Amino acid sequence: MPPKRKTPTKRKASASKEKIAKKQKKEGKESPKKQRTPKQDAKTKKDRSPSPAKKSKKPTSIQDQILAILADATKPLGLPTLKKELISQFDRKDTTQFRNAVKAALKSLSSSDRDDFGVVGASYHGGAGSPAGQKIEAAAAKEAERLAHAENDELECPWCYKWSEAEWLDEMYDARGSSYRCASKGCKRVFYISINCDEPLRKYIPGSKW
Repeated sequence: MPPKRKTPTKRKASASKEKIAKKQKKEGKESPKKQRTPKQDAKTKKDRSPSPAKKSKKPTSIQDQILAILADATKPLGLPTLKKELISQFDRKDTTQFRNAVKAALKSLSSSDRDDFGVVGASYHGGAGSPAGQKIEAAAAKEAERLAHAENDELECPWCYKWSEAEWLDEMYDARGSSYRCASKGCKRVFYISINCDEPLRKYIPGSKW
């Protein structure tokens, strides 16, 4: 009776699989990959997708709401306009308590040293970095430039936009302005100054119509 063949052990079976895998790799073949299910693919895409951005919370206190309004304002806002915006944007009720709270918030902000809040006259803006604040700084810089040139008896020509010691020509018929000739080379055009207008004029407009 022939002897029984011994079954290969687990170690031998594993070694045999490694030999087959090496042989396939050498011949340019790869062992077939397991196919992923649609559920697994969807899970992978979900893991890789960026997490949605968190929605910014609306300010709740009156002080923070005032700062939010002023941050986007393109010009300084007075107290009546601020109250209207608070009612419109944040559903505030126009009560005595509300009006007192707005005044208290503005008083607190005015006494604090903040970069996002500023006062000009009886109005408020969102600091130097806000649209209104940038306009205020630009206007202040322009006024400082005008005053510096005025000390040298210079005027800015509205045609060439250069500063020069313009020649005075005549007083206007309504006695509310004068005509000048630009002294800049290549210009020499006539322009006008009215006591009711801050800017030099290309065409004179009688003061009575301002």
